[in-house]
Parts: sequence; C-alpha cells; structure tokens
Amino acid sequence: MLKNVETTCRALILNVMVCMMEVDGVVDEREIDRICEICEGIVGFQLKDTVMERLIGSVVVSRAELLDQLKTGAGILDDGRRRQVLSAGLLVLEADLRSDPREMRFLRDVGLALGMADEAIDAALYERD
Repeated sequence: MLKNVETTCRALILNVMVCMMEVDGVVDEREIDRICEICEGIVGFQLKDTVMERLIGSVVVSRAELLDQLKTGAGILDDGRRRQVLSAGLLVLEADLRSDPREMRFLRDVGLALGMADEAIDAALYERD
C-alpha cells in the first residue's frame, strides 16, 4: 500500500507542477528549472530534456482531470503528502518571481480537491517562512 501511496503522490506532484506552469499562459524557463529541481531532489527522479519538452507541449492532464485525480488521491494521501502536493505547485508559482491571480485560484482549487480545509490551504499558501 505504501508504494501505491508514494506513486500516487509523485504523479500528482508532477501533474500539479506542470499544470501550474501553464496556468498564467506563459511557460517560463525558471518554472521548468524548478520542476526539474523538485523532481530530482524531492520526488527522486530526473527528467530528461525530451520528457520536459513533451510535458510542456501537452499538459499531462487537463486541469479538470487533475482536480478529479486529486479528489481520488486525497483518499489515500495523509495530510503531509497533501501539503507536499500543494507546496510543489507553490514552488513553481514562485519560480518566475511573479504571481497571477489565476495561479492562486488554481492552487486553492488544488487544496480543496485534496480535501484540505480552508485554514490548511491558507497556511500552506500564505504562512510560509
């Protein structure tokens, strides 16, 4: 069961990051670099340039599909993994040094789809060190 939880968490993190990168309509090189760093450092796998090009060319899933996946995944993820998924999206948002209101709405939708309470979402998004 733990392997399934980890696999689900990693897939959700990757999908959230790629969707996050495209929410504002601009794919920034710094966002791509941040996704690669997260995958290599936190998630534990390296993205090849060809994989990133394919991800950028077509989002892994649509936002609506992602939100459905998050709702399903929420049932097996603990609170820490839910925060990890949301935090990965936030790290991509911060990579290009600007914030678009659509990005914050998307992150809130991610948190809600994960079954997080408003207070937990606010803490993840606004109360960072």
